[in-house]
Amino acid sequence: MARRVGGFPAARDRLTAAWARHRVSNPVVVTGDWHSTFVHDILRDFDRPESAVVATEFVGTSISGNGDGEVYGPYCGYMRCRVDAAQMRVDMRTVTTVSRPDAPETTFASFVVHNGHPGALPG
Repeated sequence: MARRVGGFPAARDRLTAAWARHRVSNPVVVTGDWHSTFVHDILRDFDRPESAVVATEFVGTSISGNGDGEVYGPYCGYMRCRVDAAQMRVDMRTVTTVSRPDAPETTFASFVVHNGHPGALPG
């Protein structure tokens, strides 16, 4: 069993337990400020990697942090989220430079979370 340190694992466990207790079908967490981009499946029990996926987390990069000398990754950008009754679609939008206002934007990756089915799929 993994040793729990600090308050975050306990808070995460309380949150995932509440989602399970209230039968929330597919919660999505959107966060940022990592200066990088991640997409995670949130497990019911992180001490058991085989446990059920109960939610999805999207972590967005900074729009201009560290300027063009990005330490944590080559791109800056944002997430464009679109939600309807069937799904949530997240497009990871990036620019290659923040020093030029005319820098082109591109979609680096896209993911979909279908209603009632936690976990991100390439989209």
